[in-house]
Amino acid sequence: MRYTRNAGVSETEIDDGVFLVEPRSQEIYFLDAISRGLWRLMGEASSLEELQGVVRQAFPEQAPDQVDRDVAAALAEMAERGLVVSQP
Repeated sequence: MRYTRNAGVSETEIDDGVFLVEPRSQEIYFLDAISRGLWRLMGEASSLEELQGVVRQAFPEQAPDQVDRDVAAALAEMAERGLVVSQP
């Protein structure tokens, strides 16, 4: 499965922060560092494994298992909130 940004989501950058507005609910979400990085990467469709690999490379001092769990949790939350969509 591949994930990409929901095209209907609005993005606003303020200082170092990124805020997204989900189109159906109009809820505003602040992206933490991991979610912000994933959002940037999902400009193109990416699999969970690809995203985990990029984050592991960016943070080699972190335990790979912990990075994988953090990325999976952040991606699941973004998908649940309708910020990203999955493709077969």
